[in-house]
Amino acid sequence: MSNGTVKVLHIASFQGNLGDSAMHDGAYRTRAEDCPQSFSYTPLEVRDFFHWGNKCFDEAFIDYLNTFDLAIFGGLVGYELWRADTASGMRFDIAPELLDKIRIPVTFYGLGCDATRGMMQESAKAKCRRFLETAYERDFLFSLRNDGSRQILEDNLGAAYVDHMSVVADGGLFARPLPARTEMLYPAQKLVAINLAGDIPDIRFGPLGVSDRGDGEEAFVQKISELSCALLGAEAGVRVVFVPHLHSDLSLITKVLERMPDEYRRRHVSVAPYLNGGDNWSEIFDIYRQAHLVIGMRFHACVVAVGQGTPTLGIATHHKVRGFFDGMDLQEDCIVLGSQTWAEQLTVRALGMLRNPSRYREHIATGLAQHRLELKHFHEKMSSWHMNWAN
Repeated sequence: MSNGTVKVLHIASFQGNLGDSAMHDGAYRTRAEDCPQSFSYTPLEVRDFFHWGNKCFDEAFIDYLNTFDLAIFGGLVGYELWRADTASGMRFDIAPELLDKIRIPVTFYGLGCDATRGMMQESAKAKCRRFLETAYERDFLFSLRNDGSRQILEDNLGAAYVDHMSVVADGGLFARPLPARTEMLYPAQKLVAINLAGDIPDIRFGPLGVSDRGDGEEAFVQKISELSCALLGAEAGVRVVFVPHLHSDLSLITKVLERMPDEYRRRHVSVAPYLNGGDNWSEIFDIYRQAHLVIGMRFHACVVAVGQGTPTLGIATHHKVRGFFDGMDLQEDCIVLGSQTWAEQLTVRALGMLRNPSRYREHIATGLAQHRLELKHFHEKMSSWHMNWAN
């Protein structure tokens, strides 16, 4: 440490989508509020290791990591359960033997699980347990985000390997987007923001049909078009803005627009820009802050909107969205695809929220305060752990 400032190597997703930026904003903000230490972060893009092949978790990486005072891995999806090709059984392809060469405290912070392609194979379970045993021996600190990941990991590894892991709110719940051009770009008496996710279509739309990007997706698009028209027709002054987070969302938005009446498209519908990385995130997430209603498929669309106190409905085409609403005690506000009446349920709930948002806002305020207190307690634990490590 220099001048009392902790030098942090932060290994995480910074170029995934704008939700990552919102998550880091909330995490940095709350740690600064809760911990007596000051932190100086050096970001390291995890995709250089996972996807782009520019770096690897080898001894040279460990030597670089050891030049810092603290290493934080996450938050991000740390466990893709179907994978069996890493030395750790996690997404981080770090051999357990390398952990013994680390000379600084390491925390795996707010990790999530992805079980969309299946659960852990026995070989992956064995590698992950060995990695965790070594990490626990080194007194590394683990936490999971509040999206149902704890139960999934416990089902795969056993309670003994998960009991050491705290469950913490995703940082996006406490992100604070700067005021942007929302009112100017999307003028409305009541603004409805809809986030649609176009990736992994076989997973997202499989319950509605049998083919990849076939019947299921087409049925979904038709129902979202009908929902949008119902919201626009509910009362005067409503505007719908579709909000993409990834490039794949744009094609799904286009399909919905093609099914809407031309007058609605030209007068009462907008599409937010597709942005990525860095400081651009406020331009998008301020829409969720100022909206009267948010309907989201993506995890961080829902997390950040709820954190702003905005009436929010989740469309659960990924288990982590369902897990988040369960963790927030907002089960009624999450619609799971699969039942024959999912679209009718979503429409009735959306129209009710648009008419009377005050009841929702009062309920969510209590939950947010509780989750903020729990995160504060974890950060205090993390601060004490770091200081004990340093001594």
